[in-house]
Amino acid sequence: MASNENGVYIIHGNTGQGKTSLLRSILWGLYGKVLDRHAKEIPPTSLLNLSALAECNLAFSVSISFSLEGKEWVLTRKTASIAHSDKKYISGMECYLVKDGEPVADTPDKVRLEIERILPFDVSKFFFFDGEMLAKYEELLDQDSHDMRIMRGSIEHILGIPYLKTARDDLYEVKKRMERDVSKLVKSLGGENYADLAQTYQTLSDEIGRKRETIKSLQQQEGSLGEEVAEKKRALTKIKSVKENALRRKDIDGEITRLQLSSDNEKVKLKNLNSQLYKTVLSRIADGLIAKLQLKHDTLWKKYLKKQELINRKKELEQGIKKQKCELCGTILNPVKLKELERELGEIKITIEQLTEIPEPNLVYETSAKYLETMKLNLINANEYKKIDAAIVKIDYEIARQKAVLKQVEQQLINVDEQEPFRLETQIQNGLQEIGRLQGEQSSLEKQLVDDLSLQSELDQRLASINREELNTLSKRIAYIKCLLEIFEEAIQVYRDERREEVEKQASEIFRSLRLKQDFSKLRINENFGLSIITKGGTVLDKAELRSAGEEQIVALSLVGALNKCARIRAPVFMDAPFGRIDIAHGQKVLSYVPNMAEQVVIFVTDREYRKEDAVYVRDKIICEYNLQHVSEEAGSTITKIR
Repeated sequence: MASNENGVYIIHGNTGQGKTSLLRSILWGLYGKVLDRHAKEIPPTSLLNLSALAECNLAFSVSISFSLEGKEWVLTRKTASIAHSDKKYISGMECYLVKDGEPVADTPDKVRLEIERILPFDVSKFFFFDGEMLAKYEELLDQDSHDMRIMRGSIEHILGIPYLKTARDDLYEVKKRMERDVSKLVKSLGGENYADLAQTYQTLSDEIGRKRETIKSLQQQEGSLGEEVAEKKRALTKIKSVKENALRRKDIDGEITRLQLSSDNEKVKLKNLNSQLYKTVLSRIADGLIAKLQLKHDTLWKKYLKKQELINRKKELEQGIKKQKCELCGTILNPVKLKELERELGEIKITIEQLTEIPEPNLVYETSAKYLETMKLNLINANEYKKIDAAIVKIDYEIARQKAVLKQVEQQLINVDEQEPFRLETQIQNGLQEIGRLQGEQSSLEKQLVDDLSLQSELDQRLASINREELNTLSKRIAYIKCLLEIFEEAIQVYRDERREEVEKQASEIFRSLRLKQDFSKLRINENFGLSIITKGGTVLDKAELRSAGEEQIVALSLVGALNKCARIRAPVFMDAPFGRIDIAHGQKVLSYVPNMAEQVVIFVTDREYRKEDAVYVRDKIICEYNLQHVSEEAGSTITKIR
């Protein structure tokens, strides 16, 4: 499925089809290791296909082709073992990296160095991530916790800050070596005073170096411990959330029932519309029918009036003939006149008989015409169909989401240990206390370091007073390095602030494009890359005020997108299920933004996250679509191009 075209690549696959496995295979091919969602390395024995294990085929490999710097690269990583053992798989690993057909690296270490140059492992999480992993970025919304420190190292790495820190640390090492040279030179000058001075200077320099290393170690311990505490906090929150949801299980069931009733009501509306659809169909011929019915009605009405007139005349004639005189004027009728009246009466009777088809006024035609006129005023609007269809889709989506939540709660409750929350709370408390102790020790060492540096400065002045050219040269070099170190320290802070502002600007623009509500001014990112939403009124919304899990995910996605834009690294972005907790409307906005994440974006989606009608939001950017289908445990999964 290799392609050099820029755009969006969509891989369809429902739960359990192999999307995560495919993503992990790419990561293993690049780095020889894969981390789970808890940042723990997955052992090689867990990566082997179960069917292969059953057949004692203890080997697996990955080959990745990519374009970079105008060259075609192929990375192949494979391993084989004589026993199903992690150590055996690791020791049996082989790697080959080829550029335009020429070997570049042929050992795991050489390949690692080259891949680290292209895409460092520490920043790969910004290019390979899933919807669940966004929860880690959401921890940055909590301004008052230690959790925000988890991501700071990786964020600074992707922005290039560690390179400045490495240069600074190298200067410290150079300074340390020169201080040793100064100490040796002073000792060689002879004399008890010089020997004591050299020893003091060397001891102080070593002590400063030791304290720097200790502070660095404490910072690493604090970061590692902070990550463990954050993970336990997430686990505790998850357990508490599950228990709270378990208590609300009836409410969830009730909500599902209510939603189902709403869906049924909408379907009844749709059925009623369909039952009235004939009106719309007949509307085009209604005018002609109305005219015909009106003509028939008018014709029959005239006949009816004519008949009534003749009946009245008949009565008059009959009475006149019977009385032998005219009913109108009372004149006595002579035989001739009487015969004329009898002839007229006969003709009238014949005419009345001809009109017997209209015994009384017939209103059927008039009623039908009025019905058609009324029908034309109540034709079905196509927008009603769209409205009902949209309502049904929205309700069905919410029903599916609620059912998924309920199923997830039920599954999680199965494995929940009643004592686990207490254990986690105890571990978290102990971890926070240990972090506090580490911070106290670090603060104390930093104060001592300031005193030591002050004393070292005094010793430098004493050494500078010794009139030896070589010693003076070393002292000047040390002083020069100190100036450079001050410049680097300031440069690191300035560069960090500038890059943070750049990330803040990009994140705000992305968030503005993703969020439906437009009542915010910007995202604000503090020095630890913690996130807040600033409203137009100046209100600061941190995690506690956001409340919506979907909105937190949008903020986190905005940060990831901003970091990708601000990174000095260019690579494809792989996103596994990025719309998990986002509603349909926001999901459409996210989907519209996805092509801007990188030059090439690969998204793994389920049918519920990505529907056929969603293609309109990325139709001009889609390069290929694939379907990932799990066949069986023996055959594994297959990937088929569908577009």
